[in-house]
Amino acid sequence: MKKQKKKFTPTRDLVALETTLKEKKTTEHGIVYTQVSDNYYVWSTVYSVGPKVKEVKPGDVVYWKLGSNNSEFYKDGDFIVDIVNFTDLLVVKCETR
Repeated sequence: MKKQKKKFTPTRDLVALETTLKEKKTTEHGIVYTQVSDNYYVWSTVYSVGPKVKEVKPGDVVYWKLGSNNSEFYKDGDFIVDIVNFTDLLVVKCETR
């Protein structure tokens, strides 16, 4: 059964981000391990944006400093998103054509 996306829209100039801090990797020999990010800066995917945010959209990949949002988040079961002010986003990854 496919997981349904939750409907969630932040207010004002806030952005909801899906961040993966633990990532499963596989070596060339097939060994699976979990890599934990110990970096204070992370790449995240924009889940949704508040009505005042025009510069990014859901699906964009952004770079931001962990902790800049005072650990604000929204959780509903397994669904967790970080809530960040738009001004805390440092970089938006662009696709080159």
